[in-house]
Amino acid sequence: MYWPSAASNLSALSQAKLLLAETVRSALDVLAICSVMPQVQQLLCERVELPDDSVTVGINIILGAAEGEIVADADVQRSALMVLINCVCAPILRVGGTVGRFSVAGTSKKKTSYRSSEELISKMWESVRSNNGIMVCNIT
Repeated sequence: MYWPSAASNLSALSQAKLLLAETVRSALDVLAICSVMPQVQQLLCERVELPDDSVTVGINIILGAAEGEIVADADVQRSALMVLINCVCAPILRVGGTVGRFSVAGTSKKKTSYRSSEELISKMWESVRSNNGIMVCNIT
């Protein structure tokens, strides 16, 4: 029976960490592009169930990536900060004026889900503040 050496195990571990960092960075880069849309910003303020059966707010995951909790990689942190910038520094006055939810078919779901841009940016700011986002941005 062949037992791999400690050096090859270390190499495999470092390769796995690099792959994880690249995957997380790529996902955050996609979110950075999508986060200019008010619908995505609204979704980041909602609760998300994690694989370990715990529940958190979507923006808390982004803040964790910006803080280096997910992967301690500068590119991952930069990508997470880009998502936060798009969410927190979004213009209050937007083209169209309101945000609505749409189904995949393109038809509106509910009239009650419409929000003004001011309400959405206030909700985003409050979500970041309540998840210690100001402390995260000061650290990074």
